[in-house]
Amino acid sequence: MSEGAAGFDDALVRAALAAAGAGALAWSLETDVVELSPEAARLLGLAPGAFAGTRAALLALVHDDDRTRAAAELALVARDGAPWASELRIAPPGGAPRWVEVRGALAPEPGSSRLLAIVGAVDDAARLDHSLRRVFEHTPGVAIQVYDGEGRVLAWNPASARLFGFPAEEALGRTLDALIQTPEEAAAFRETLARIAATGTPVGPSEYAFRRRDGARGWCLSTTFAIPGEGGRPRFVCMDVDLTAHRQLEEGLRRAQKLEGIGRLAGGVAHDFNNLLTSVLGHTALAQRLAPPPDVAEHLAAIALAAQHGGELTGQLLAFARRQHLAPQDVDLNAKLVEVDRLLRRVLGEHIELVTRPSPDAPSARVDPGQLSQVLINLALNARDAMPGGGRLTIECGTATLEPDAPARPPEVQPGRYALLVVSDTGAGISEEDRVRLFEPFFTTKQAGAGTGLGLATCYGIVRQHGGHIAIESELGRGTTCRVYLPPGQGPLAPAAPAAPPPAPGRGGETVFVCEDDPSVRRVLVELLATSGFRVEAAARAEELLARVVAHAGPIDLLVTDLVMPGLGGAELAQRVQALRPRVPVLFISGYAEHALARGGRLGPGQDLLAKPFRLDELLRRVRLALDRAPP
Repeated sequence: MSEGAAGFDDALVRAALAAAGAGALAWSLETDVVELSPEAARLLGLAPGAFAGTRAALLALVHDDDRTRAAAELALVARDGAPWASELRIAPPGGAPRWVEVRGALAPEPGSSRLLAIVGAVDDAARLDHSLRRVFEHTPGVAIQVYDGEGRVLAWNPASARLFGFPAEEALGRTLDALIQTPEEAAAFRETLARIAATGTPVGPSEYAFRRRDGARGWCLSTTFAIPGEGGRPRFVCMDVDLTAHRQLEEGLRRAQKLEGIGRLAGGVAHDFNNLLTSVLGHTALAQRLAPPPDVAEHLAAIALAAQHGGELTGQLLAFARRQHLAPQDVDLNAKLVEVDRLLRRVLGEHIELVTRPSPDAPSARVDPGQLSQVLINLALNARDAMPGGGRLTIECGTATLEPDAPARPPEVQPGRYALLVVSDTGAGISEEDRVRLFEPFFTTKQAGAGTGLGLATCYGIVRQHGGHIAIESELGRGTTCRVYLPPGQGPLAPAAPAAPPPAPGRGGETVFVCEDDPSVRRVLVELLATSGFRVEAAARAEELLARVVAHAGPIDLLVTDLVMPGLGGAELAQRVQALRPRVPVLFISGYAEHALARGGRLGPGQDLLAKPFRLDELLRRVRLALDRAPP
C-alpha cells in the first residue's frame, strides 16, 4: 500500500509530527501491510508512491549490517507484543545511508494486531552522543570518569564503581581525596589536570596505585585527557584499566623467584656446612673412643653437642630450600591434631587458650608425618610469641579447592583439591610491609635474641616440597591466620604399623665400599667403620670406586656413598653397582637430598638414606640395619 493511508488523517497528529520532524508507521500483523506517512517516507528516502507497502519491503530499506537485527526485533513484536525501540541505518535506493530512530508499540485497542510507531531522524551529534553514552556505560574493562578542574567527579561509569568500590551516587560531586587517594595524591592529580588544560597534551598511559573502598591495594593503567565543557571550561576524562591481578601475579612470581634464589644459596651453604659438621662429629667420636681424661671428655661432649645443634640449624635451612629427604604417607589430619594438641599444651603456657577443631570431613594428607608436626609446632610457637599477654590459638582442618583463577593461588601452585590446616591466633598481627617477607630465612619481627627467623621459612620449604601452599592473612591488631594447603591422601588410611625393633648387634667383619668426595668426611667414615670391625674400601670419585668393584673378587656387603659428587653421582653409582652385584644394599649419605634418587626421587629397593651430619652410633645403627636387611 502506498504512503498517506487513511490511518493518518487526523490533522492534529499530522501537524504535531511534522513540527517534530517525525513521521508515522503502521504495520498490520494480520495482513503484513505497512503504511507510511509522507514524512516517514521522506525520512526513509522514498519518492512519493515508491513504497511497496509490506514488511519485506520495509526491511529491504534497512542497511545490510542492521537488517538481521531489525527483522529479529519485528519478530519479537509479532510473537510477544514487545515494543519496538531501535536505531537503524537506512540505505534507500540511490541515496546515502542515514540513521533513523523508530519507537512504537501495538495499538492500545483490545486484541489489536497493529504496530504503531514514530520514525525520526537521528542527527550526527545526537548519534555520537548516544554512542559515547553506550561506550561509557557498557565498557566492562575500562573505568571511565569525568572530572572538573578541581578534581570533582562529574561522571562515574559502572566499571569505575566495580574497580574502586564506590557506586556512582556516592562518587558524584566528591574529590578523589574523599574516595581513593590521600590528600597529597589528590593535590598531585589536580596539578596534572591543570597541566593538561594548559598544554592540551594527554597524560599517560601510566601506572598508579590506589586504595579501594575496602582498603585493599590496587593498580591501574591510566590515561587522562581534556574535552570541551560548558562555558569554555575543560572537562577531564580518565580511562583506567585494572592491573591489580597482573601486578599481584608479578609480585607473586618475584617473591617466588627471590625465595628460590635464597633457597639455592641456603641449600648450598647448608650442604657444605653439613660436611664440616660430619667431620667434627666423627673426629669427636673417634677421640671419645680413646678414653680421654674427664676434663677432656667434658670438652669433647660439648663439641659434639654444639655440632648437633649446628646440624639442627642446617636442617632448618634445608627445609626452607626444599632439599630434605621426605617419606610421605597418608596422614589422618584429625589424629595429627590430637597428637599435636597433647604436645602443645605442655609448651604453650597457661596464658594461651588452645582450641583444636577436628573435622569429620577432613581428608588424609599425603605428607611426611614428622615434617607435618614440625610445621604445626612452628606455627603454634610463632602464634604464642605474638600473644605475650595471652590469647586464643585455634588449629582446625578440612578441605579446600584452589580454583585456576583464585587470587589466593600463586602461579607455581597447581589448582585443585587440597587437604587444609588452619592455624589462627588473636595476637598482635603483622603489617603489610612485614607480611611480604615472612618466609625469608632469618627475617623476624621478634626482638633480637628471641628467634632465629627460620621458623616460617622452614614451614614454607616443607609445605612447598610436598607440593602444597602456605598463605598468611594478617592485619595489625587483628591477629593472624595461616592456611596450609597439602596434597590429599591417595586412598583409605591403613592401620598404624607397630614400631620396628632395634637391629640386633651384627657379627662385624663385612666389606663396606665407601665413596665420598669430601676428604675430611671420607677419612672419618673410613676410621669409624674400620675401628668398628668392618673391612673398608674407599674412593673419592664414583668412577674410581666402580673400577674397584669390577676388580674386587670377594664379597661386597654394603655400598656407602654420597649423593652429590663431581662427575658420576651417587644415585647412578648405586644403580651401576647393583647391576653388577644385585644383592648389595646401598646407604646414601648427603648434606641434602634434592638430587635425583632412583625412581624419580624415591629410594629404590635395598636403598636407604642417612642425612649429614650424623653421630657415630646413628651411622653404625643404619649400617647394621642395611646389612641385616640384605638378601642372603
